[in-house]
Amino acid sequence: MRRRFIFIGCLALCIVMVPSVSFGQKWHRDSVECRLSQHALEPVEGIWQFPADGATLCIMRASESTFDIHLLDSPRLDIPAGTKVGELTDTPTKSRYDGSLDASKISNAKIKKSRAVVDVADGYLRFKPYSDRTSVSFRRWLPYFMRMTITKPDNPDGLIGAKRVYPIDTDNFKPCL
Repeated sequence: MRRRFIFIGCLALCIVMVPSVSFGQKWHRDSVECRLSQHALEPVEGIWQFPADGATLCIMRASESTFDIHLLDSPRLDIPAGTKVGELTDTPTKSRYDGSLDASKISNAKIKKSRAVVDVADGYLRFKPYSDRTSVSFRRWLPYFMRMTITKPDNPDGLIGAKRVYPIDTDNFKPCL
């Protein structure tokens, strides 16, 4: 009876310990930095942090022209590290990418999926979301044209984005041993 109790206790301890160690080590910041330092990086590759809420992302090459965005740290505790939250695709313009991002997984955002043009400059990622097209029939609005004024807020560009955390200096990489 005593042996059975010890065996069940050891088995339960192993089941609890193994998944957390193997999953946590793969997406720990030090291990991601080590993987990134093993090859030459594109301007978008690295570890990025959103200043507003502290969410940390890792962008790594997935194929020749695409990059995967994985979550390293988030204000939402129900999303594990390493969750894929988006994808970037190369464009003909240097340091500009077409991206899709699942904002609900990064923070408590109301937007579920969003598409944006992502620019990389001076150690910052700048997101410029695609705008929705709206068509208006002038003939339909003609009777009301003189009665109403439409004002559209002009939001400055570059307010939505992330700051590069790693690598700070893209010219001097030290390989991980």
